[in-house]
Amino acid sequence: MLAGSVFAAGAASAAQLTLTWIDNAGGTTTFNVERKTGAAGTYAWIATTGTGVTSYSDPTVVPGTTYCYRVKASSALGDSGYSNEACGAPAAGFDLTVLTTGSGTVVSDPAGITCPDSCVQTYAAGTILTLTAIPDTSSAFGGWSGGGCSGTAPCVLTGNTPVTVTAAFASTGMSMLSSVMSPTLTVDASIAPPGGVVTATLTNGFGGSTDWLGLAPVGAPDTSYLQWIYVGAGVTSRTWAATMPTTPGQYEFRFFPNDGNVRAATSPTVTIATVPAASLTGLSPATVAAGGSGFSLTVSGNNFTPNSVVQINGGPRMTSFVSATQLIAAIAASDIAVAGASTITVFTPSAGVGASNVLPLTVEALTGPSLIVDTMGALPSGTVTATLANGLGGDTDWLGLAQVGAPDTSFLQWTYVGAGVTTRTWTINVPSTPGQYEFRLFPNNTYVPAATSPAVTVSLDNPTSSTGPSVAIDSARAQPGGGVTATLINGFGGNRDWLALAAVGSPNASYLQWIYVGPGVTTRTWTIDMPATPGQYEFRFFPNDGYILTATSPAITVGN
Repeated sequence: MLAGSVFAAGAASAAQLTLTWIDNAGGTTTFNVERKTGAAGTYAWIATTGTGVTSYSDPTVVPGTTYCYRVKASSALGDSGYSNEACGAPAAGFDLTVLTTGSGTVVSDPAGITCPDSCVQTYAAGTILTLTAIPDTSSAFGGWSGGGCSGTAPCVLTGNTPVTVTAAFASTGMSMLSSVMSPTLTVDASIAPPGGVVTATLTNGFGGSTDWLGLAPVGAPDTSYLQWIYVGAGVTSRTWAATMPTTPGQYEFRFFPNDGNVRAATSPTVTIATVPAASLTGLSPATVAAGGSGFSLTVSGNNFTPNSVVQINGGPRMTSFVSATQLIAAIAASDIAVAGASTITVFTPSAGVGASNVLPLTVEALTGPSLIVDTMGALPSGTVTATLANGLGGDTDWLGLAQVGAPDTSFLQWTYVGAGVTTRTWTINVPSTPGQYEFRLFPNNTYVPAATSPAVTVSLDNPTSSTGPSVAIDSARAQPGGGVTATLINGFGGNRDWLALAAVGSPNASYLQWIYVGPGVTTRTWTIDMPATPGQYEFRFFPNDGYILTATSPAITVGN
């Protein structure tokens, strides 16, 4: 149950493999990287990163060989479990094919391509390759397509996979080309929601009074378009903010001169995609204690995006995107100050996408779970029994033993309470090191405590009395309204331990008078006037604002 977990993913690059992962510890841990060769290899440590570093490049790899990696977080509190396994193999080389249309030549740096004479060449993996288009004297270069290249600037490739690039040349005698500089179209977004706005920018236009821009589906004929606009007489640079179609698909902007349908420039593709609303399947923790500290809430579900935001009771909270199925939100102490049921939703701020379904976050009253111990003191390695009452019943609720003052993530022993179990005893041998220790209850595999026991002092000297608390009285009989003094001995010292006067035989939740014992107070006297109604009464001692009866006085008879 150590804090922190990582998720790894590998990516190949030139003569090396680069590993990246997500830091779930808030930038407070280092990471140990382990590697094995092939699926049947044995993992071995290869590196430890600096604090908060979430990537590592391994240059000691051989092209064509598969390597697998795993990562674990490490801090002063211990190590996390391992991440998932990520495998990859450096590419051994790549093939480049160049195609040309019209009259012109494409050359490469490093050498190898002089197309149309030599148009296919193999390069080493990771080679940074620059292609330059040289038009003939009667031509102009219209632009690149394929391989991620566009426009008329030199095409730069970093090779790891086979790629085909096309260079388009056109005769300067065509009316659509009035200068050596060819027109280009760019867009400000490659992905947009249905009905979203995308801005196209025309550069180096021809300035014709009937030149026009159109928006069309990719692959549609040049005579087909969804929207259009004139560029403007004498205008060579123009922006156009167009409302995209509501139908998902791939679209592009096109430039046509002189009211014609001969295309002179094409923008990169714009993809219109509908992101479905998020669907929630679980929360961790799903139950927390009212009045507790702020904590990280893990939300599980589907269709999450980097823009998704976790909301509590409709209010957004700082959200970290882990994956399409997991988000982590920062829940403040003020969000769980009062007991009750809060609502958790996820909102994705994209067109057509609203809030998810609702999951409840249960905020339990602090007076619910309580922990008591059968002794306030013990010898080193002696036994102590803790009793949980009014537990939450979660299948991953757990009890821990820790030093008083230690962080909630630190514990010496622990055990699960059990699914559906709300009352549980746990007998352990305390540590051999003298000091003060306490039992803690944590719900749902978290480190947010829901209850803490009184401190147990481990000492080589005689420990605090193991007989537990007791309540004595100064008189077993009293007149109606007469005074009686009760004395508590060997109390727990909790700041919400309390004494009560009740009728003999009445439920523990029923009382006539009550008083807090006081923080740190283990011996206390309480003098009160007895009821005017004859009968038998008794004093009772309860720890931690609960109704677990820990000590009872002898009965007091009121009346003759």
